[in-house]
Amino acid sequence: MSKSPIPPIRQPRCPKCKERMLLIRLAPNGAGSDVQTFECAKCGETKIVETKDPLTGGWRGVGDLHLPK
Repeated sequence: MSKSPIPPIRQPRCPKCKERMLLIRLAPNGAGSDVQTFECAKCGETKIVETKDPLTGGWRGVGDLHLPK
C-alpha cells in the first residue's frame, strides 16, 4: 500500500472522554484560515478549531515559495 501525498487531519482528543474526535465540518474563514468542527462519536462533545493556511497565513508566507530552477 502506498502512502497518500495528502497529510492526515489531526484529530484532537475529546476533552470529556479522551476518545479521538471526528471532523464533521470544514469551512473557509476568508482570512487565510479554515474552521474545523470536530465531534466525539462516543459522547457527542464538539470542538471548533481554527487552522491557518500555511501558504498564506501560517508558518510559511507566499514570498517563501520559489519555482524549481
